[in-house]
Amino acid sequence: MSPTVLCYALSDARFAALAALCRTQGCIPRRVAETEYARPLGALLGFPAGSRSGSGAVLEEMLVLCGFSPDALDEFLAAFAAQGVPRVALKAVLTPSNAGWSGGELYTELLRERQAMGK
Repeated sequence: MSPTVLCYALSDARFAALAALCRTQGCIPRRVAETEYARPLGALLGFPAGSRSGSGAVLEEMLVLCGFSPDALDEFLAAFAAQGVPRVALKAVLTPSNAGWSGGELYTELLRERQAMGK
């Protein structure tokens, strides 16, 4: 599977900028519809995720980076900054631990982490 960026709550313009970056980096941008926010992250990518569904509230822009090697992830994030793609504060990497979480659950966790860091 090609590296994929799950995109939550991005405006059309911000999604277009991210999609252009993805084309240069060989990854796939996947806009997540609001009706999918309660689906498990892994299920959005076609992984078996069981019947679990969780919170569907995602109120800010959020990116989930999936299937990137460590080097490709570093390269993508550097290109993100260098090409002037507008900053998205909430970013996460898909892991075996969070693949069963809904977008809303990940969003809640990222807000907790941001608050704990005092930002």
